[in-house]
Amino acid sequence: MLDESDQPLFINILTVSNHPPYFTPDSYTPGPVDVSAEYQARAGGGEIELDNILKTFQYAADSLGRFIGDVKASDKLADNTVIAATGDHQMRRFEARLPEESMLDSAVPFTCGYQTVFSTAGSSAMTANGSAPIKTLCRHCTT
Repeated sequence: MLDESDQPLFINILTVSNHPPYFTPDSYTPGPVDVSAEYQARAGGGEIELDNILKTFQYAADSLGRFIGDVKASDKLADNTVIAATGDHQMRRFEARLPEESMLDSAVPFTCGYQTVFSTAGSSAMTANGSAPIKTLCRHCTT
């Protein structure tokens, strides 16, 4: 779709891999997952569910990485594409120590990458509201 377009496109992709029941496709072979004792103590849901959560997170990250790699490898798209990625909630099943880790308890990660669209490098941020950076990005992309 991207390679065939000759006009600007806005594409929104929603995945639910990082939500219950935490399963990856049969075609995906996850790498080893090493869980620290501290993470295990602070994570709820039991050992099997924790392992599945981390494997689905790995799957989602690998899929996003492949997508970004495909865009970068495209002669047409590499310099003409803005990719923004965010989550729909904070890190679930993880007990934050309040108040010093309150950002972990309510923040939503946001990252933005681009080559030359704005003639600067990409950026990354943590926000309490994942929609704010998307709205700002959309304003820049439509000017």
